[in-house]
Amino acid sequence: GTMKVSVSNIEFVPKEHWNFPPFFTIQPVSATKEKQLKLWRELIIDYCIHQNTFSIVPANFKFFKNSSINRNLTQEGIDIIITSLIQSGNAEWEDNVKSNLRIIWKSPETLAAEIYTWACTNEILGTVYTIYELHSGDENVDSGFHGMDIVIVRRALEILEVNKKCKIIRGGSIEEDGVKFLAIA
Repeated sequence: GTMKVSVSNIEFVPKEHWNFPPFFTIQPVSATKEKQLKLWRELIIDYCIHQNTFSIVPANFKFFKNSSINRNLTQEGIDIIITSLIQSGNAEWEDNVKSNLRIIWKSPETLAAEIYTWACTNEILGTVYTIYELHSGDENVDSGFHGMDIVIVRRALEILEVNKKCKIIRGGSIEEDGVKFLAIA
């Protein structure tokens, strides 16, 4: 059989454009810049998914620099990329001093749709689950939201609650909160 390798042992390798010097200079032409910023957003999100992490410290993010081609982003370039991540709903600052950036792999709206589809497919409407079970349970390892940032999972459930697709039952902590999925009337 094939050997299962744990993800963390494999070094994250950015896509080939990371080795392209112009990638490190924010492009002046609007259309080119948009494509470039999208590639930077993807690089950061891919890195976080690979490392199974939900935040980065931009000041130490090693991929803002590529020593092999002797290129790095300016502080202004980094700020533009971060602003782009925040505007696209893929990031938010975790602290007032803006040192830690929470990376949102999927928007709460996307996640809400995936969780509800999962609940319908697995016929668990009407059953109460804890948010911990949803997020870390064995029965949903293949779901698109297993192991995701619990804060974002909780936000996704709040969107479903507003749309009357679930009821959140407050517990002692986020992980202990319960959720009951509702059939749409």
